[in-house]
Amino acid sequence: MGSNSALEQTIDKILTQTEKDVLSNIHSALSESNKTLDDSIPKLEREYDKIISDGKKEADKIEKQLIGSSDLEARNNKLLILEKAV
Repeated sequence: MGSNSALEQTIDKILTQTEKDVLSNIHSALSESNKTLDDSIPKLEREYDKIISDGKKEADKIEKQLIGSSDLEARNNKLLILEKAV
């Protein structure tokens, strides 16, 4: 019986140490993951700002094209009116 008790104590010690090791590894992985996430925030913010900036530039370009097209159409209409008047 004494050997069973000693065996159980040894197994308990091994299980306790293994549990500590696993928990330590999990904690380390969590810390690394949090650091990775924290480090990626500035990069993501820069990418977001670039996307917004590029979108605004594209919108301005399209707006200028639309205005230019409208101005051209109005000018052509005026020329047609002048042609008919002459």
